[in-house]
Amino acid sequence: MQEGQLIAGRYRLVRVIGAGGMGEVWLAVDQAEGTLVALKIAGTGPDTGRGVRAMEAATRLGHPNIVGLLDTVRDGNVQWLVMEYVRSASLDKIIAKSPNQGVRQVAALGAQMASALAAVHAEGVVHRDVKPGNILIAPDGSAKLADFGISRVSWGDPTVTNSGQVGGTPAYMGAEVANGDDPTTASDVFSLGATLFAAIEDEPIYGLEQNPLKTLRKAARMQIGEPRRAGPLTPLISAMLAPEPADRPTAAQAAQALAEVANGSALPSVPAALLGPDGLPERTPEWWPSWLTRRRSRMVGVAAVAVAVVVVLLAVFVSGVGRHSLPVKPVAGRDPSPSGSAAAKPATVGDPRTADPCALLKTSDFTKYGRVELSAADANFNRCDVLVHTSAADPIDVQVILDLPQSSPPEGAQATKTGPITVYRSPLVDGECDRILQLADHNLVRVQAVQDGPANLCAIAEAATRTALGILTQKAVPRRTAPLPATSLASLDACSLVGQQALAQLPAAATSTPNHGFGGWDCVWESKDTATSVEVTYERNNSAPSAGTPVKTAGRTVYLQPKYDDDHMCLAQLSYRSAADRSGDPIFELIDIKVHRDNIDGSELCAPARTIATSVAGKLPAV
Repeated sequence: MQEGQLIAGRYRLVRVIGAGGMGEVWLAVDQAEGTLVALKIAGTGPDTGRGVRAMEAATRLGHPNIVGLLDTVRDGNVQWLVMEYVRSASLDKIIAKSPNQGVRQVAALGAQMASALAAVHAEGVVHRDVKPGNILIAPDGSAKLADFGISRVSWGDPTVTNSGQVGGTPAYMGAEVANGDDPTTASDVFSLGATLFAAIEDEPIYGLEQNPLKTLRKAARMQIGEPRRAGPLTPLISAMLAPEPADRPTAAQAAQALAEVANGSALPSVPAALLGPDGLPERTPEWWPSWLTRRRSRMVGVAAVAVAVVVVLLAVFVSGVGRHSLPVKPVAGRDPSPSGSAAAKPATVGDPRTADPCALLKTSDFTKYGRVELSAADANFNRCDVLVHTSAADPIDVQVILDLPQSSPPEGAQATKTGPITVYRSPLVDGECDRILQLADHNLVRVQAVQDGPANLCAIAEAATRTALGILTQKAVPRRTAPLPATSLASLDACSLVGQQALAQLPAAATSTPNHGFGGWDCVWESKDTATSVEVTYERNNSAPSAGTPVKTAGRTVYLQPKYDDDHMCLAQLSYRSAADRSGDPIFELIDIKVHRDNIDGSELCAPARTIATSVAGKLPAV
């Protein structure tokens, strides 16, 4: 491999930015998109295919704290992984450069990582190697869980793989794994607890032993050091490091507890000395395309957002992927085997915070129906609307919504295949015509045309679907032209805003595992019998909340509306911040909290809704 080499006819290698036992990591330019990516050879071992499938399963969650796999391509006989590129610093380097990290900062970091683990655990994925070296922090405060999956033995930070009968890193390994048992979700929780211990105490739980075999023996015997500086985190870390896996909290429970200790604190800061240059060459090489030179200044700005490239590789294993997926079929034009052809570029969502649903809509598709208005300010960050104003009282609302996989196809829908995309078409029902596009990464693009009137909604939905297909069969969901602000709700995980004590008023929901929505922008706690639920959802609107009864709590005004959607629900709504939309018009970022319980009058549910709103308001950072 050499600088300037073109991979799979699309990715131009720039320079080596990392290396490990399985090969070099290259910074590359995606010449189709004009963006920076990270490339690494996928490997040649028998577990390559299984590892790639696990990575795809984790990526399709769209979780903001999980690194995304953008594509897999073949160049000759070599299979490459195309990953998102992030300039950042790994936690182990931050600890080495700036010891004595603050407890609340570590808790804030742990809450993000536990939230990411909870999401992948819900999909049947076990990470297997959580450690400081696999946690990446960018200067803007974002953190991502990565797994380099390097099969190597070094005396500094060894990862023992299956060939050594153990999976993971001894310094962060629970006794059950050290004694030969397969890693489980509880093993991941232990490793995260060991990581938080190291960040606070400045040394691993088994001490500063340099010989990994001695460390492994200590792990097998659970010879763990006692936390001395953890303060309010001491009980939680001790629970996460419990000898028996069954005695440890789940990742979701750990995320809640960590968020409560963090209480809105920022993540550990990245020392300037750890931030290298952006990924682009200082000079323009001969092979650099002229059209790309014109876009170079924009790319520099994007690259400078966050030091190390983040690559999730092959140590992730699946123990039952796809619990929430639509039926998984081989992608058209692609052999599902690891050695199959990858000539077709699969459509993917990528990082949910940069994916632009508005880029999948063209207003010109609807001008023959009436006056057209693009509205990116409705609902959540994963949605974009085109409003078509006709002679009817209400406009036709054409929506594109990015979403996570679901358990089954919509009832009565007809499925067709277009390249790597499966399209599910539903008939017109109650003034709504729906199309669902299942992408190659199993994430969904929902296309909906809605109006209470006689409009030909399915023809309109089909026009929007054709446009989206034309884009997505060629590339991933396009990126936003301007990033979401760091102060936006888009940077906050909705599940982390609700404390366990606040949920305790609804025990049936409190004991459930939170269900993370797309991008972490909504979260649902639901009892096993679905009779009780709590839902926290972000919303954008062109007006501040005013409906309902206003109450002051945690320095914010919350509006309570009993019987909002049904007789057994209360809505609590609060405003987080105001900004301007693409047209410069005012827009408000809101948080909706819906509490539902069967056979309970909605007015009685406003008390727990207010308590939960107080927890949410208290965890929101100042704007």
